[in-house]
Amino acid sequence: STIGKDEVCGGELDEITLDPPPKDDPDSEDCPEGKEKDEFDNCVNIIDPIDPENPENSEGECDEFEFDCDTDNGGGGTGDDPVDEDCDTGQTKNEDGICVDDCDTSKDDLKKVFPNTADVKLTEIADAINKYAHDFGIDTKEKLQHFIAQAGHESTKFTAFEENLNYRWEKLGEKKYWEKYFNPVSTPTKDSNKANPNDYKRSSTSVYVDKEKFANLVYGGRMGNNSTEDGYKYRGRGVFQLTGKYNYEQFNIFYQENHDNNKDLTTNPDLITTDMKIAVISALWFYKKNVNDKITIDTNTTVEEVTKKVNGGTKGLDDRESLHTKAKTNIDCL
Repeated sequence: STIGKDEVCGGELDEITLDPPPKDDPDSEDCPEGKEKDEFDNCVNIIDPIDPENPENSEGECDEFEFDCDTDNGGGGTGDDPVDEDCDTGQTKNEDGICVDDCDTSKDDLKKVFPNTADVKLTEIADAINKYAHDFGIDTKEKLQHFIAQAGHESTKFTAFEENLNYRWEKLGEKKYWEKYFNPVSTPTKDSNKANPNDYKRSSTSVYVDKEKFANLVYGGRMGNNSTEDGYKYRGRGVFQLTGKYNYEQFNIFYQENHDNNKDLTTNPDLITTDMKIAVISALWFYKKNVNDKITIDTNTTVEEVTKKVNGGTKGLDDRESLHTKAKTNIDCL
């Protein structure tokens, strides 16, 4: 229940029929730090200083109610090439400065959990995890297994790293389907403060919205988006869907200070989608602050506990638990 599987990375497969994703758990009382309940009782990110609601980019057609709290600001990291002079070979210093065994994975192990994901992609993912995960406190097999399960769910088994905006224009304005921004098709001009859904068609024959025009409307004026084109420019990208200009700026500061000051992710945001190193680091950055810094991950930690920190509810719990079971069976520290 993440980014579209058949419509990977917002692809242009316009006319296929797609199933809507599951909804956030409305019974969840608590939201992760930096989030609050919206009018639909979803956990959404507080605009200042944390970023906003973020569609989880489900398989195909999107529902407004599908927001996932996946774009909080993570933290941590000590640079690309840490030197652990005081540790033995095969060990590295964890976030507390203690020498621990490296907790690496491999393409072959990931393939057992995600058999339909391309080998080349899994190799990139494994390489990035092995190089950077320990900087963010992932230094035990339990932490690795939980991270991989959550990241795999959020990115549709590591196949999609950009927000899916395939909303059906004829449903805009219906209950819990962007009704805050649009009139329904049946009365498209009823409220002058809301948009006419007929004006947001991708084409005269498509059933989907014009992605750019749609994102600029619904994301405009918030999440730090202050230009008319910021909504689409700073749409969700990466494993955990970084969304909004503010969050791009915050992650860009972290990335330039700790990894590569020659890359500007605010002027070239597509790098968070196309560069797997950056996509994985953005996920680790988010995950440390919202999970590793909040709860203890050990053999007793449940997938539901971790999911509530990632999602703010229990959306997609069955799939997350299934992936975690596979990760426990197939993934261990090498």
